[in-house]
Amino acid sequence: MAAEEDAQDRGPAEERLRRRQGGLPGAAVPALPGVAIEGLRKGDAGQLAVVVRAGDGEELVDWVLSAYESDPNIPYGAVIVFGPFMSAAAREGFKERAAKFQYIRTLTFTNNLGALMHRAAGVVAMGGYNTFCEILSFNKKALIMPRTRPRLEQLIRTRAARNLGLMEMLDAEKGRDPHFMATALRQLPQQRAPGDAIVPGLLDGLPNVIKLVARALAHPHRGPASIESPAELETPIADALALEAARAKS
Repeated sequence: MAAEEDAQDRGPAEERLRRRQGGLPGAAVPALPGVAIEGLRKGDAGQLAVVVRAGDGEELVDWVLSAYESDPNIPYGAVIVFGPFMSAAAREGFKERAAKFQYIRTLTFTNNLGALMHRAAGVVAMGGYNTFCEILSFNKKALIMPRTRPRLEQLIRTRAARNLGLMEMLDAEKGRDPHFMATALRQLPQQRAPGDAIVPGLLDGLPNVIKLVARALAHPHRGPASIESPAELETPIADALALEAARAKS
């Protein structure tokens, strides 16, 4: 599903030869227990914690922590998972800020992030491809702050998903107001889950790849490949991606 930033340098025929949209690969629900997050409920009616999947997104972690610092009544805690490429200085600073809150936990590493996401009330994350697929596979309500540099891939993908009603998008380019993030976190449980949106073929990536490979092996040829994509593999997410890619170029 990833959009290629260099598409503008190629003609339509060449671009269509390089890509075929067959849907996203689904992720299996993890069997391992993962990190316990039930203890991060706030009060008897509190929600399970939200998982903040940060990667190297220092801006995202700072924004989330600022929200909790500005609004101590956010109704659930958070588990913030740092990525391996986040600087040690930034990580230690975030740990010190998070330690002031009983219901915020930080993790430098977990070997079962999928299980953690599966059991959370929602996910706050950057817009990377793997995270995106897991959010959809686990049917998690999500707030996505897409990266816009050095390329627009995450922004294109997240905008397309938001337009289809799959998740909400946070635009850090407009400023990181703590109160705006706090409001978004409060509203997260009221969001629709991705599964509430009707998007045919959204997670059919794996069977469609198998279908395409089987077709290619059954009918090998040495001539130029057809530029026509099989009609049965066209999906609404492909149309949304194409539209957002065109907007990003303009």
